[in-house]
Amino acid sequence: MARLDWYIRANIKPRHMQLLALLDETRNLGKAAAQLNISQSAVSKSLSEIEGGVGLKLFERNARGVSPTIYGECLIKHSRKVLADLSEAHRELNALASGATGRLVVGALPVTQPGIAPRLIAALKQIAPGTLVQLREGTLDTLLPELHAGVIDVVLGTAPKAPAGNGTEQRVICEDDPILMISGYDSPLARKRKFGWMDAASSPWVLPPINSPMRELIEQLFAKNGVPMPVNYVETTSVPAIMSLLSTMNAVAIVSRFMAEHYVSIRRAAILPIPLSRTSMPLVAIRSSVRPMTPTMVLFLDCVDRLRVEMEQRPAIRGG
Repeated sequence: MARLDWYIRANIKPRHMQLLALLDETRNLGKAAAQLNISQSAVSKSLSEIEGGVGLKLFERNARGVSPTIYGECLIKHSRKVLADLSEAHRELNALASGATGRLVVGALPVTQPGIAPRLIAALKQIAPGTLVQLREGTLDTLLPELHAGVIDVVLGTAPKAPAGNGTEQRVICEDDPILMISGYDSPLARKRKFGWMDAASSPWVLPPINSPMRELIEQLFAKNGVPMPVNYVETTSVPAIMSLLSTMNAVAIVSRFMAEHYVSIRRAAILPIPLSRTSMPLVAIRSSVRPMTPTMVLFLDCVDRLRVEMEQRPAIRGG
């Protein structure tokens, strides 16, 4: 194992990692050689050198080409991560050389689009226009692992209160985010003066995925009001898809106040006159508590605090 540790730390190079990743993609020495513009014998020699260095067989040779062993799969996985990090470093260095003064990768849950994430990013860019900002959309179960891995700097969305010692800290954007039931702006449902839970159950729906916080809340609302969950529905977390389906299917959905406010203001949605006594979980900005606070993160959290004050002073849109 000492030999393996020495080789990994001192001798494996990006070109070795690129070869391993390419062999995994092509599963063929000749195809890998063609893409690298070298001879097949050179590829075979390099692979043998890597296997000799780590002291493990990384690929099995067969009649159709090569396939990775469990050791190969392990080293390929980590090689891809290193290559991705190097590629990201290249992009970031280019951005800094072109005048960027900082970098922030923001993960955004659908609930923060379009009401929260764009406003916070715009606020940051106003005070630090040279900051390189990357926005990634996703769900909590996909974004949190990337936050822990350091791929993402901050996640915006709804989340249960983080238990102590889980490696994250939360900054509240909005303590109490009301939810509203909406339809498309021109939908026949938007013209109904009365809209009850039986109407809701018989309407087409756009629902979040099963086991998501909002889906669980919606299921609780239907159960509380004594009506079955709708059978005609589409599941998606895509905001553009939600808004399109509301119109094309004459469907309804339950969304956060901030999302409703935006689409009502541009006449893409209408709020249905049905009382929703429940509210969603607080909107929060989640960052890693085990990584040092960068100057860019300090500025971004200042923007979060200012938006929180603004939202607390702003009356909610209500249905009916």
